[in-house]
Amino acid sequence: MSKNKTGEGIARCFSIVAACGREIEALIEAINSQDWSESFKRAAKASRCEFTLLFDASTVPVYRCDESEWVNTDVAWSIPVRKKGKRKPEMYLSFQVSLHGDGCARGHDPAVLHVSLWAYPPSFDEEVYVGFPMDNEDKTEVVADRLLVWRYDNPDWTDFQWTYSLDLGELRDLDSVNALVLGPSLALLMGCDVQEALPDALFQRGLMKYPDVRVLQQP
Repeated sequence: MSKNKTGEGIARCFSIVAACGREIEALIEAINSQDWSESFKRAAKASRCEFTLLFDASTVPVYRCDESEWVNTDVAWSIPVRKKGKRKPEMYLSFQVSLHGDGCARGHDPAVLHVSLWAYPPSFDEEVYVGFPMDNEDKTEVVADRLLVWRYDNPDWTDFQWTYSLDLGELRDLDSVNALVLGPSLALLMGCDVQEALPDALFQRGLMKYPDVRVLQQP
């Protein structure tokens, strides 16, 4: 009897994992969708944004397995960003879903979606991803408890890179994706103040608070 219950429990666990996977794939499709693309383009045009997101050139999602290689713990993809007047993309608006492991701060926080503007597309093989503990040699700052920022000596826009993180469970529908991903990422691309792009009200909707950067660097 106990063996049957154990087997049933294992089956239920994998059913939950499969359902979670379907939800994540739906999120990827929503962010890469034509509707989201058009919404972003309309918002960028209305705000006179100087950047173009190349949705047609979005990278193929890359996955990372746990040590057993049975379960995917992370998936990441990106949309190339090109400044007006440039022929090639210079930056990537990247998205990383982390369910478990070093993609979650301190390894035990809720499953997250990291939204980033980086100079390279994400790659787990090349260790280009949001991971903790953070390298204490990076020029990392935590701004207003909500945005990780890397500033470099050159004032060019490509030397200002950032990441913010969202509780994955709060991204339930297209409205939440627009409020937590589309609006803030566009505002940050335009150079808005951090607390204007990511207002305090978003903490109640899934925006995650970062501790001091020294805490994020602790093993």
